[in-house]
Amino acid sequence: MALAIKRYKALGEHSVSDLDDLIDIVRRKIEDEEKQQSKIKIRQYRNLRG
Repeated sequence: MALAIKRYKALGEHSVSDLDDLIDIVRRKIEDEEKQQSKIKIRQYRNLRG
């Protein structure tokens, strides 16, 4: 995500396409993080149940 932000800042003027690309990258990153957190919670729950 940091790379996407650096790219965004480096471009100066931004087209709608560039902004859409950045939004997609950030959205995917958030979704990936949410999936990872869900997996962690499932593992923790299973460990509690023994």
